[in-house]
Amino acid sequence: MRQADGTACKRMITRVQDRFGVWPERLAVDTVYGSAEMLAWLVH
Repeated sequence: MRQADGTACKRMITRVQDRFGVWPERLAVDTVYGSAEMLAWLVH
C-alpha cells in the first residue's frame, strides 16, 4: 500500500467516525487498499 494513500484513507474514516459516530458498511476502493495492513486496520 502506498503510505500516503493508506494514511489519508484511515484519516478520513476516523474523522467521520469521531464526528458522526458511524463506520462504513462498505468501501469502494482500488486494489492499493487491499493490503493486509489496511484490512487488519478496518477489522479492528
